[in-house]
Amino acid sequence: MNAVDQRARAHRRAKHRRRPRRREPPPPPESKFGRTWWGKLWLNSFIGIDYQNRIPRGRLYANPDRVRDLGIKGNRVIAPVKGRRRHPYTVKVALPSFTKSERKRILRSISSNPFVLGELLNGQLPQHIYKLTQRHDIDLLPKDWNSLTGTCSCPDWAVPCKHLAAVIYLLANEIDKNPFLIFRLHGMDLLAEVKKRSHVRDDEHHEQSVTLAQPVTSETTAGQRSSPLALLDLDLSAIPELGDRLFTLLQEQPLFHEGDFREILKNQYARTSLRVARLEPGLRDDAVDVRDYPGHSIYIDSFGSFVSSVDAEGEVVHKWQHDWIEDLFRLRTHGLQSVNEGDSHAVFWYVVFRVALKLLTQQAFVPRVVVYPNEESTVRWEAATIDGAITEIITQLYELCPLDMLRNEQAEDNGFIEPKQQVDGILNLLLTHFISLAFHFAPQEDHEDSVQMWFFTGNRHRFKWFGYRDTPQVVQRWLNCLSFRDRQHRVLMFIEELVPPDRSLVPHELSRDGLQISTDLLLGVTFKVERDMNVYSLAEIGAKATSLPDGPRILSDLTFLSTYFPDLSVLLQKSAGGGEDVRSYTFVEFTPILLQVLPVLRLLGVHLVLPKSLDRLLRPKVSVRVSRKSKEEVKSYLQLNDIVAFDWQVALGETKVSQAEFLRLVEAAQGLVQINGEYVFIDSDEASDLANRLDELPNSMSSMDILRAGLAEEFDEADVEVDDSFNELLTSIMQVEPVEIPKELCGTLRPYQRVGFQWLVKNNTFGFGSLLADDMGLGKTIQVISFLLHQKANGDLKDSGALVVAPTSVLTNWRKEIERFAPSLSVTVHHGTAREATQLQSDVILTSYGVIRSDVDELKENSFPTLVIDEAQNIKNPDAQQTKAIKQIRASSKIALSGTPVDNRLLDYWSIFDFAMPQYLGSRKKFSDSFARSIELDRNQEALESFRKVTAPFILRRVKSDKSIISDLPDKIESNRFCSLTSEQAALYQKTVDDTMQKIDEAESKIKRNASVLNLMLRLKQICNSPSHFLKRDYKSTEESGKLSLLVDILGEALDADEKVLVFTQFAKMGEQLVSCVESEFGFEPAFLHGGVSRKMRDKMIDSFQNDSKSRAMVLSLKAGGTGVNLTAANQVVHYDLWWNPAVENQATDRAFRIGQTKNVLVHRLITENTFEERINEMIVDKKALAEMTVSDGEISITELSTEEIREIVELR
Repeated sequence: MNAVDQRARAHRRAKHRRRPRRREPPPPPESKFGRTWWGKLWLNSFIGIDYQNRIPRGRLYANPDRVRDLGIKGNRVIAPVKGRRRHPYTVKVALPSFTKSERKRILRSISSNPFVLGELLNGQLPQHIYKLTQRHDIDLLPKDWNSLTGTCSCPDWAVPCKHLAAVIYLLANEIDKNPFLIFRLHGMDLLAEVKKRSHVRDDEHHEQSVTLAQPVTSETTAGQRSSPLALLDLDLSAIPELGDRLFTLLQEQPLFHEGDFREILKNQYARTSLRVARLEPGLRDDAVDVRDYPGHSIYIDSFGSFVSSVDAEGEVVHKWQHDWIEDLFRLRTHGLQSVNEGDSHAVFWYVVFRVALKLLTQQAFVPRVVVYPNEESTVRWEAATIDGAITEIITQLYELCPLDMLRNEQAEDNGFIEPKQQVDGILNLLLTHFISLAFHFAPQEDHEDSVQMWFFTGNRHRFKWFGYRDTPQVVQRWLNCLSFRDRQHRVLMFIEELVPPDRSLVPHELSRDGLQISTDLLLGVTFKVERDMNVYSLAEIGAKATSLPDGPRILSDLTFLSTYFPDLSVLLQKSAGGGEDVRSYTFVEFTPILLQVLPVLRLLGVHLVLPKSLDRLLRPKVSVRVSRKSKEEVKSYLQLNDIVAFDWQVALGETKVSQAEFLRLVEAAQGLVQINGEYVFIDSDEASDLANRLDELPNSMSSMDILRAGLAEEFDEADVEVDDSFNELLTSIMQVEPVEIPKELCGTLRPYQRVGFQWLVKNNTFGFGSLLADDMGLGKTIQVISFLLHQKANGDLKDSGALVVAPTSVLTNWRKEIERFAPSLSVTVHHGTAREATQLQSDVILTSYGVIRSDVDELKENSFPTLVIDEAQNIKNPDAQQTKAIKQIRASSKIALSGTPVDNRLLDYWSIFDFAMPQYLGSRKKFSDSFARSIELDRNQEALESFRKVTAPFILRRVKSDKSIISDLPDKIESNRFCSLTSEQAALYQKTVDDTMQKIDEAESKIKRNASVLNLMLRLKQICNSPSHFLKRDYKSTEESGKLSLLVDILGEALDADEKVLVFTQFAKMGEQLVSCVESEFGFEPAFLHGGVSRKMRDKMIDSFQNDSKSRAMVLSLKAGGTGVNLTAANQVVHYDLWWNPAVENQATDRAFRIGQTKNVLVHRLITENTFEERINEMIVDKKALAEMTVSDGEISITELSTEEIREIVELR
């Protein structure tokens, strides 16, 4: 079945899937009729003329079972009411229409105050309208039964009968939802006539109603869009927690539900936020790399519901929404580093899923009602763009959304949707899923509430009974406040300081230090509106309301804002009457406005113009002042505790006071206070808690705490103030001073390597640990060797040698590098079954992580001057035995080496840093809460900057892409990487040498001798490659070969750094084993380019490697991949087995190192030590040094050597 058929079947199944039956909401209880002022007025007017108390009889009949419909035409109401008979009775109610004169009087009275127009346009019918009609002797409500027409076809002669009374009750319910109905019942469309009289066009004011579902619009042009890769840097910590503020905007006890739906909604928000926050944010065992994520596009139906997820080829990946979201979780938990344009879809899914989860945990999402042509409706969920920071993030998603993230399965063309609709549709799918999921945990009675089931599950529902038919519209009117920001004008609220007119301003001095406080200032508040670069006062708006651009909407908005700030209504009325539009407040009066009203107005988009000191309301907080008390020379950071003094204080903005002064201040003034020109809010409970905290603070700080506080300028949530003397001290400790390069170093350090060496010396001098995290290929090893030479020169290695711990596969390379660059250092490899304690007497002791794990009890008895761990990611798991063993080894100086980036795997680096600087970053949980989660999940820039501040002196990372590094590097860096034979390899090697050398000795002719020599070389190469290669068996494991282990280490470091690698081998069979090895160790199958690959497949492999970030490594046979191939996406090349002609090797290397390469290329030549490979390499190097060999004369003629010379080359040493 193809993809089209699968989608069609999924659509049919979704279409015919049995939907749960939804019951209508229960009829309103008796107490729910007349819930608003106008509804009560209507009901009470009838109760007032019901002298026989017959109206209450209608309550039981005011329900869907009795009254199926309520038809309102003009001023007449007709309703069928079911009684005892088979056919329903007909109830008719009519109020007398207003006369022409009455209409004019009403409209004239309303027009006299333009702000009443604002209330009407805002959907509000002011109560004083009733008093206005009374003042003009207009009967808005019936005075007796003769002033209305009320009939029923039932045989009950009494007025009102219970059927008529039921209609009166239900009309009260309708008036609750739309009070303008009272005027309609008099034949007057009040709102329409007010608009007409005020020259307001319908298109000038649109109250947001429900969204009518429209067919999704297709993208008509496939124009170029920017890459979504930039979204990876979105700082999601900017999304604020909105829950409480959103609910402050919403009116309590909305009319569409008999309970307090605002409280119900609040509980659901909290439930959803809690459920999402509990989801494990760390790495999962089944986490998927963004480059391996198969999802490409989502198909939705005409209702926006999930149909399927497909890959780039259109094949169905997910048939169920739950499976799709589960895979998004797997994607989210994997860190990102290097991706390209080919990953744009996966990157967008990664980002939009993180955005959705953040919106949910921060309760920063809002509902919107959508009505479909079949009169069904649903509640969609979207980002709360009422907040500016959220709007900015969502706008970036709109701008960078790929064209085909979301598709309409029923579209006739390609189904592409306009990007904004795509993002909104995706967010709705995700938000609805988690909201519905959380609703499962609601109390059982909530699941029996049809309104809640409609609101929180994403289901569609049709409200059939007339009493609830307009529920979607009523709900949306209730929600309109959540989208108030979308305006072309801007409301300005000005707050200014006023000096009381009856007295001059004399601040009160509280202390001898001149702490001045003021509590008797007045604050003046006024409002203005900005439109098209013009600013209008309230008086101007009142006078020109109908002529100003967007004037009616401005009036409506000001009236709406007065709901949250009632004093604005007073200002509106005063300005309409020609009075002042400024109101003044004392500090005490303004405090609740400052704390409760202003945050709401900000959220609604009101621009606050405040005195600078009031714009940032300050609260007292703990502060600590750090200063140097001694001029003693600092030799170690551990001395800081002895030479640094600190003083706990209370910060009141820029003013710092002692605890005693703060307590006197609290006694003198509370609430809003002006202190030395800054506004501070002092709450008695908060002040008491702060005073208690000051009592509990330590009298001393450890040297490590002082160091961290000085770098971060923060300690335990208290601001840190450092004086100049401590600043100078900190600078002197952190500054890297020039250090002479040891003369014993047989090599030249590049400038950046010299800096690294000096940095290691400085850290050692002051007792710091070091994490050298330079990119692979920048020479971390030689920097450490230089440091060890410096230590020897200073006598630090006299009593005990430095301990270097590395993976087994690179121990040989370490020994070779030390012997090459520092022959004056004695070096011992403490490894193997024959290792002895006497081996610990050398200048440098090399050992493996496995030996440390086995010999920890012995090794921890020693104290080493320096402990170096290479490939420090081996201790990233703090619970692993080898990590615990490493951390038990005592050393004066600790150095960790790693080429893996830091920022994306912070929890891994906590363990490494805890080795280099124990306890400096606190516990793992504290580190996760303070840094890791917010940086990795939210890209919190503030947390990232804080992390860099506290760790910068102890982490040194240079990358090859740095301009200062590139200019200092050769374009191609070649390095010989040595490894050892395993025991199986050594046995096979020795036996092969013995057997073949005997044949060479006994050869009867030169041809047979040459054949035996070449056969020996071939077989020894295979043994050095892998026993499985030599024995012609399938791949077993990396442990069978020293080269395989070394290759895995090289690949692991390269892939961690998100660099692409080419691996060359001379043998097709070995290439197959390398493919198996990579698949086994890293979980993906690399392409294998060899002579048997067709031209078409070859081109496909090359294109994939060049352009697809999922293709991270390629295995090539030296001959097939050595010419005619351009693979510049790679910047690491591994020659697994060496060719005897250097020109052939260089030709292969040039597949990556050629025109189009923008990075430096790192070339690894794998050589098995103590074998013929090492000797052949020495011969090649020597011959290179003697003459510039050309391609034609480059091969070494092994067969021309004597038998003894051959034996010397191949013998195992």
